[in-house]
Amino acid sequence: MQEGEEETLQTEREVLRHAVRLGEACLKGEEALESGEDSVTERLVRLEKEIRQVAQIDPSLGEMAKELEESLCRLQEVARELRRYGEKIASDPERLQATEDRLALIGRLKKKYGGSVDLVLKKEKEIREGLDILDTFEEEIGKKDQELDRLASQLETLAQNLTGKRKKASQTLSREVEGELKDLGMPSARFTMEIKTLEKGEFLIAPNPGEGLHPLAKIASGGEVSRVFLAIKKVLGVSRSVETCVFDEVDAGIGGRVAEVVGRNLAELAQKRQVVCITHLPQIACYADHHFVIQKRTEQGRTQTLVRRLQEAQREEEIARMLAGIRITDQA
Repeated sequence: MQEGEEETLQTEREVLRHAVRLGEACLKGEEALESGEDSVTERLVRLEKEIRQVAQIDPSLGEMAKELEESLCRLQEVARELRRYGEKIASDPERLQATEDRLALIGRLKKKYGGSVDLVLKKEKEIREGLDILDTFEEEIGKKDQELDRLASQLETLAQNLTGKRKKASQTLSREVEGELKDLGMPSARFTMEIKTLEKGEFLIAPNPGEGLHPLAKIASGGEVSRVFLAIKKVLGVSRSVETCVFDEVDAGIGGRVAEVVGRNLAELAQKRQVVCITHLPQIACYADHHFVIQKRTEQGRTQTLVRRLQEAQREEEIARMLAGIRITDQA
């Protein structure tokens, strides 16, 4: 379908419908102008000849004779065109039917795609573009496959480099954590970080001599997990740009001398980073620069959590309470 096709077909349909009438009218016109008895051109020829003769008497009529001659030429040409048209045009039922069918198709397309030829042409353009894509689909797929292969190769190279860097970093982290564990009462512990497939990492530990490395999450006791956690936090807090370290009940499963070591390590870490520690052990709490007590109480059937900062004397009293229990002694 083309722009202006509907109007062209409508005109052609009307011509085909009235072919006989058009042919007769043109042939009659040609006969009246030239081939018929006493036609217009014959009379014009006689008139032109007579005016040219009298123009010899009055030269001013010469221009009129010239115009009559030009008019005669134009009429003769019109007559010839009318004859050619009248002889050429003929009734063509098959062509008329084809024209009707084409116009009916255009009408259905207009109704389907919005009511105008412009919208039909717009839809046709979209469909042709889609077909063009299909024509080059295999070629485009081949290009995309090549591009994917290239990118996959680059990705594999980057992944291998990244894995190498991660393994190297894990070795450094393992050595530093092992060193910290010695200070935290685990002098014989071995610790490592294993980088597995798909870049998954797992902490492995052998807490005691003669033991093999096993997943930390499966074999370590609560105290061992707490100390490993503190060691990792201390290493990462010192060697990375971590501003605040939060330890939630790092004292779980430990006590006595180890608790004091944990407290000293927390205090050491606090020299370079802000440390927030939730603890129930006085051996750890005593190393803090500031103390806050968290309490719960019920008022009017609702539970409230209160956080209260302790002053110097209150801090001493709270540490003593953690040591002695409900009844605080002078020794505590």
